[in-house]
Amino acid sequence: MRPDTDTFTQADDVVKFARNNGKTLHAHALIWHADYQVPARARGGVTADLADKACTNT
Repeated sequence: MRPDTDTFTQADDVVKFARNNGKTLHAHALIWHADYQVPARARGGVTADLADKACTNT
């Protein structure tokens, strides 16, 4: 996360829409931090630089 550039505006809009329309919202974390939470197939070859590029589309 980059507090100076990252926002949750779009996600907040989805939550607001769900609340305003009596809907239930289900979500899931996209990134895990502990090795035991990440399947082995998802751990191989991932570097901090690669993860950053994937999150920023650069």
